[in-house]
Amino acid sequence: AIIEGFSINSDGSDKPGYAAPSISGQYDCILGAWDNAQIDPNELIYLEGHGTGTKLGDIVELAALKYSFEKKRVNRTKCYLGSVKYTIGHADVAAGISGLIKAILVLN
Repeated sequence: AIIEGFSINSDGSDKPGYAAPSISGQYDCILGAWDNAQIDPNELIYLEGHGTGTKLGDIVELAALKYSFEKKRVNRTKCYLGSVKYTIGHADVAAGISGLIKAILVLN
């Protein structure tokens, strides 16, 4: 697998709480990843989400993804969304790498 781009974020004072993300921060992170990878969002076929497994975090992540897709995708082709956390639970410090491995396997 080749990682073509990435993005990081810190919502700072925009987020509603210490461990809660903001929609604007997540949106900026998504756009940053797309720009960094120099990919056309219309070509996406799969997205591995963070999937916090919380009522607040998942709603925020989905809202930011929905807003990103509405703003940047002109076609309405399917893009599948997954999250390894729903399958194996939160893997603490291995959460990121487990999601990456799953995404590689899905695309393989």
